[in-house]
Amino acid sequence: MNRPRNNRLNARNGFTLIELAIVIGILGLLVAITIGVGSSMINSGKEQATKGILESLDQTLSAYIDAKGENPPALVAVYLDDLPGSIKSRVDLSNFAYYPAFDGTTDGGKVYVNSVGLYLYTAQEVSAVQEIVQGINPKFIKQFAPARAQSGGGGIGGGASIAEQPLLQTVFDAWGNPIRFVHPKFDGIIERTRRSLDDDGNQVRLDQPSNGFFVNPPTGSSFIIKQVRRNKMTKQELADDPRLVADSDGGLCPGARPYFYSAGPDGNPATTEDNVYTTIPTFVKPL
Repeated sequence: MNRPRNNRLNARNGFTLIELAIVIGILGLLVAITIGVGSSMINSGKEQATKGILESLDQTLSAYIDAKGENPPALVAVYLDDLPGSIKSRVDLSNFAYYPAFDGTTDGGKVYVNSVGLYLYTAQEVSAVQEIVQGINPKFIKQFAPARAQSGGGGIGGGASIAEQPLLQTVFDAWGNPIRFVHPKFDGIIERTRRSLDDDGNQVRLDQPSNGFFVNPPTGSSFIIKQVRRNKMTKQELADDPRLVADSDGGLCPGARPYFYSAGPDGNPATTEDNVYTTIPTFVKPL
């Protein structure tokens, strides 16, 4: 008499395929939510750390302007002893060479210009600046010389060939990308002509007076980076706005004062929605 009852109990102890699928689906959803929340918390922590770094850099700028009574130069003189050997051997130099503190690239878009490194090099003579820099967490400060991004190189610093820029103290954001420095001499849209996806475009000649940037430096010195451009646009940016000109973040300096920013977790300055600023600049629309 008891056997049929036990069979019914045994049948109830198992799971059907539908029930297993539901349980697995719920577990997968919980894992996805946990990963998403964890990733969001990590990025939020990195954003807060990056904001702190940017605020410190902004304080160094205030200290520099207080000491000098003017903005740091947009064209930075790097002394001969601090230049890479490749430059010393092939360029006729006197005591120093000039580099533009430009937020963008050179060499056809292959080499990032170390704008923050050049700014800190200029500002190193101001003791108040050095005191503030020493207060930044050392893990965000490195000696850095941009590398030429070769095929398969993986972006900034990905190539094996070192660009002809000096090894300078540079501040990085919490995602491991160099902080960017925008000087009012180079702010806004640099290149105003339409270009297609991944097109380098026409580089801007900084040493041609007709372009409104610089004339050649004093006789006896060398202007190392003469041609510059902004960053390439991504496929998503082009899809979002077909009229977009790939020109970095295009931000104007508030009150003609330089500013610092991070390109955010994606490392791309042109995707402004995830960039981190101390003061959000005015963005320029292409003509």
